Amino acid sequence: MTQNQNLAPLRNFLPKKQQMTTAARSLHNLLCNLRDKGANSIARLNKIPKWIRDVVFISIISRFVTYLSIFINWGFPTWANRKIDPFLCPGYHNPMYTTWWIYYFTQDLSWLLASYAFCKIASRVSNYLFLVGVIFFGYHLIDSIMYIWNFKQYSLLYIDIFWSMLLLIYTVFKGFKPETIARIKSLF
Repeated sequence: MTQNQNLAPLRNFLPKKQQMTTAARSLHNLLCNLRDKGANSIARLNKIPKWIRDVVFISIISRFVTYLSIFINWGFPTWANRKIDPFLCPGYHNPMYTTWWIYYFTQDLSWLLASYAFCKIASRVSNYLFLVGVIFFGYHLIDSIMYIWNFKQYSLLYIDIFWSMLLLIYTVFKGFKPETIARIKSLF
């Protein structure tokens, strides 16, 4: 379908210029300008490479998920304000409101999605930067799992993860095999 065929229903909707008042003509001109600019914007968006559109979409979703607790609180207030004990660790109990549990989880999910978007960008820029991005993505993945497990209560584990992350970043700059990069890039 061509661009003009997509806009045919809009053209049929608008009356002929001779049958309009001055205000209607102004509105007609405004709608025609918006239609043309919208079509031009869509044509320009289609020229952008897919990986860039993916990164922008992931980044928008990364910001949007942080507001899920608000939307759930508005839509389902009785469910959102109920206390739950959602953590998987059998020895850890911390009843909290559903809204707060979702809020904290979506903060971690936002970091995870932002790290994934960074990895997609870094894979186009530099192998070193890509591997560092994968390390940060792995950190945020472990961080999200630890939230679900016991609300991130293992402080010494986080110190260990931090030093392991630094050590992995150091090893990235010592060198790597191209096969390793190819395997990891296939995930992103």
